[in-house]
Amino acid sequence: MLKFYVICYIFSMFIFSIFNMFFGMKSFVPLEQLTLGECLTFGASIFEGLSTIILGIVAIVQTQKANDISDRLLEKEIAESDSFIQLLPKIKIDKKKNMNITMSAPHKTDSGALVVLEKGSKDVKEFNEYYIRLFFKDSSKTAIKKIKVDNILSVQDPNEKDGIFWGDKSNNPIPCGLEFPFDKELQLNWIEKDEFYIHLKVYSKENGLFSSMMENNSQTCLILSVTIINVLNKKSKFSFKIWLRKDNNQFKVIHSNTNVND
Repeated sequence: MLKFYVICYIFSMFIFSIFNMFFGMKSFVPLEQLTLGECLTFGASIFEGLSTIILGIVAIVQTQKANDISDRLLEKEIAESDSFIQLLPKIKIDKKKNMNITMSAPHKTDSGALVVLEKGSKDVKEFNEYYIRLFFKDSSKTAIKKIKVDNILSVQDPNEKDGIFWGDKSNNPIPCGLEFPFDKELQLNWIEKDEFYIHLKVYSKENGLFSSMMENNSQTCLILSVTIINVLNKKSKFSFKIWLRKDNNQFKVIHSNTNVND
């Protein structure tokens, strides 16, 4: 016990020396003037203060390490996760006749729509404009950064009675290739937290293949191949198919399908 008192006194004298160095204290309290209780009280207060400071530093360091580990685990989870969206079975299509290709003003609701042109019609002056909105459910674990279009195709089965058909009466599906001469990136328009729509403006001449598909009563399938890029720049490839039919001048969805390609 005596050794502990002596240690407390020596430690106290060390602290007094520090104070004297920085604050100009002229002399120490003589040993014989300090009681054991005073030495214990002073030493305990110093130890308590230092312990609090040390524990605070340790807590800050441990918290920072824990945050760093959590951030790395989150980045690893995001990097290893695939973004996933599902095409919903609903569609909205508005038609305008004899339109020139136009880019929408920024304040319009169709601003940012991807402009799509029927192949082989670059020299056409007037088009039918089909403003198409496709709706998606976002089921991904990661934030979607952007969606780029790789390919768009419209397909219809031959139908001599209500639709279009091959001249040789072939039963092969009739494809209509579409191209996007301006921008390949889709704008996401969020409706709710996990639902959004993309919109296209498809331009086809009055007697064009796409216009013929849209105006008859046969079943048509729109196919989109896209690349989804998440916030960590990981890419996932999808293909979306939606089957629709025109009924009483309204487009009704028959079925929709989502496929993960990569």
